[in-house]
Formats: sequence, structure tokens, C-alpha cells
Amino acid sequence: MAEGALPLLVCPRVLHMRSPYAFLCFVAATVVAAAMYVLPSSVTVPDAKRASSRHPRRLETRSVVRVACVGASITEGIRGLSISRGPYPDQLASFLGSGYEVRNFGKGDRSVLKPFHIIAMHDTSSYWSDPMFQEAKEYSPDIVVFQFGADDTKFPEPFNAHYETDFGDLARAFMDLPSKPRVMIMTPPPVYKGWGIADKWLIRRDVANGLATRLGAVTEANRLEPPVGVFFAFERRCPQLNGSCPWLMHEDGLHPNYEGYK
Repeated sequence: MAEGALPLLVCPRVLHMRSPYAFLCFVAATVVAAAMYVLPSSVTVPDAKRASSRHPRRLETRSVVRVACVGASITEGIRGLSISRGPYPDQLASFLGSGYEVRNFGKGDRSVLKPFHIIAMHDTSSYWSDPMFQEAKEYSPDIVVFQFGADDTKFPEPFNAHYETDFGDLARAFMDLPSKPRVMIMTPPPVYKGWGIADKWLIRRDVANGLATRLGAVTEANRLEPPVGVFFAFERRCPQLNGSCPWLMHEDGLHPNYEGYK
């Protein structure tokens, strides 16, 4: 069974409800599907830190599957100067339970565009230049979950020219790690009109809400499974993108609230 099909089979009821668990169910189901390709009792990966000409590379045996969540503010759980309650990596860890270790490598106001393609603006800069990028790689994950998009739309020309290739290169930077993680890309939730903060922050809502096609091109070009349909899960339960979605989203229209993260 294709990984992309599993959430549709596991999560059908929540897609038609305003109750929790659409976001979390889609992500968790895809992570579990990816973990099927990892040894169930242990994960053996090269320990690159110990490798040298004098000391042969040793093997590290793990008892858990390491999941790295990589993204911007929705992943980190930050909206402006406020801390979100229960960002999805925290809830995902509880949802998956024993056998998984979930780490949050999200950083707000970060773009997948490479630093030489953009000029930092409004505190938005490239994830490539952030220390969190190196920390995520040093974690040697078995599964990597990406979610970027809204911040990238602040840079119209670089976005149009480089978004797919730079995102693909970021995915490859993890795919080429010694741990050879399985990589998945999530579509971000819709950007609702809310109180108009997206316009203030120069986020192009129409472009952000059309990212599924571009992300599909990224996954296809890099031979990844189709994007995890978080956008679809939100849109089914809250279809008026020019309005608000108070039962799932913060008033800014950009970030999920506690229920939306479920």
C-alpha cells in the first residue's frame, strides 16, 4: 500500500467532523507507514562521529524510531511572540507512544529558500542558515517530517524561481545522511483571512493556499511519497478560506490552535 493512501483509510471519519485529530491523524498515519520500512525492534545506522581512518565506523543500535519534525512556526509552535499550546510534534509524540522518539526542530520565520536567494526581511530568513538545520541532521533521524510554505511566499521572485528546487535540496540533505531517513512533506494548513495578519506580514494567501501542487512537484522530482494532506484535512472541515476558522485556527488565520494541532 502506498504511504500516501494510508491516512485516507485510517482517518476518514475525522475529515467530516469539527472534532480533533485530522492534522494529527494524517501525520501519525504517515509516520507509522514510513516506520514499516524500519526494523521493528531496532534501527542500526552508521555512527559517523566515530568513523575515521584509525577507528572503523561502528554501528549504533536503537530501540526507538527517531522522528525529526522540521519546519517553521507551525512546527515550532510559535505565533508572533506567543507560544502555541500543544504544537503537533508534542502531540505526535504522545499519539505514537513507545517505540518512537519525536524531536521538534522547527524555527519560526524560516524559509526553505537558500540564503543566497533571499534577503532576510521581517525577521524571516533561510532555514539553511539556522543552527537548527545542523542540529536536525546531527540527530540522525529515521523519519523526517517537513512543513514549510507560508513564509516562503514573502519572496515572490525567489519563490517562483527556486522554491521547488531548494525544497528538494533540503530534503536531499537529509536523505543523504548515514541514517538514510524516510522523508515526508506535509502541505501546510490553509491561510485564512483571520484578522488580516497575513497581509501585514506580506504572506501571499492565494499562493500559500495553492502550495499542494508545488509540493507535489517536489515529492515527484525527488521520488518521495505524495505530500501529507494537512491542507485537505483543514479545508474539508473549514472550507471558507476568506473567512476564519475559530475552532481550528488562531485568530491570526495562520497558526492552528490547540484543537487544530490535533
